[in-house]
Amino acid sequence: MQPEFSLSIPSHGTSKSALLSVSVGASLRRSRPVCICRRLLPSSSLSPGLRADASRMLITSAAGLLALLGLPLLLFVFLTNRARRQRIQRRLAQKQLELADQQLRIRGRLAGLGISTREAHSAAQTLSAVSLQRRLADGRLTPTGLLYACQAQTVHTQDELALGGLGEFICEAEKWALELEARDTRAAPPLFGLPVSLKECIPVAGHDSPYGLVGQTGRPHGADCVVTRVLKRQGAVPFALTAMPPTGLAMDSCNPVYGRVTNPHSRLHSIPAAFCGIAGLKPTQNRLSTKGLGFPGRDSVFHLKAALGPMARTVDGLVLLMRALLTPDMFRLDRGVVPLPFDEAAFDPPPSFEARRLTIGYYSSFESEACVQAVPAVRRCVDMARQALERRGHRMVQFRVPSPETAHRLSLLALCPDGGEA
Repeated sequence: MQPEFSLSIPSHGTSKSALLSVSVGASLRRSRPVCICRRLLPSSSLSPGLRADASRMLITSAAGLLALLGLPLLLFVFLTNRARRQRIQRRLAQKQLELADQQLRIRGRLAGLGISTREAHSAAQTLSAVSLQRRLADGRLTPTGLLYACQAQTVHTQDELALGGLGEFICEAEKWALELEARDTRAAPPLFGLPVSLKECIPVAGHDSPYGLVGQTGRPHGADCVVTRVLKRQGAVPFALTAMPPTGLAMDSCNPVYGRVTNPHSRLHSIPAAFCGIAGLKPTQNRLSTKGLGFPGRDSVFHLKAALGPMARTVDGLVLLMRALLTPDMFRLDRGVVPLPFDEAAFDPPPSFEARRLTIGYYSSFESEACVQAVPAVRRCVDMARQALERRGHRMVQFRVPSPETAHRLSLLALCPDGGEA
């Protein structure tokens, strides 16, 4: 028995735009509807005009049937997406309640301790990491006293200055500081008692590492990453996680989880740490371990890797931290890191200037019209830096960035392998 109505895959001669012989609108071929109508409407029963009208009605009915069958699928997708958004919003609300409770407990603890040690407060605000290290080593400061001073300064920055920047406090920091105080300072590790803050992308056991993404909240890590473990072994006290732009790829530090971060010199601006008057170092990839980090692009075919680096008030602070991190501890915990210790000989300045003379490449803007051009103020800053380095005797070489638009497109593909699902 012949079927009354059928759908079939088109032959090789059919238009590629039609997946089925009966489809919506423009995908229809005349031969297919006529074939179907001849089965349903014998030529002897109707006049040509009525037969054409009936054919159009059948085609419209078939298209409507297919559209009707697609409505449940569209409704399912809509409801699924809405439920996902609602789950994310509930997760964000729960996270913000936890943060408020955590900060309330920290404030209560500081008030109960009567934090009024002016020396610790002054040291935390003005001294470099190297100076703090010396005071901790000779006993003029204690790990817990310096920790409380840093916590109080962070609360002051959040409440009175309203600068933002705090992600969440690490409540276990007090326990770690007390454990350090019980140790013999004569055999103290290099970072003994120094409070350090970590970007939220650096995992700490029991805490989220959301990368500024709401969908990543409520997923505390079960273990420290390698860098966190090495810092703690070297005597540092991680006491806070600081906010960052979503995935670390935005210039404006607006964080949907922890709030907006502003510049300490101007609350109208949210430009990041590079414009805050501090020192920073970005080492080569794999110089510092990224094991344990769930950074964006980890599933990309480009195998994009992050590069961790320290920030401090002075360059000496960067040196102190790099010396402490580039140790056998890190090389043992992460076999993927090149086991190259801190090179003291390379760090010491050579005796002659000719040996210290650098060749530095620079560019003022992209030459491609497809990319945003640098504004005159930025070009002027680059030129001022070039002149200053040339006066010091260094060789400056201007170069052209090849195919910046292609590099931008590939970088987006590398950083967004999940299509924005995160």
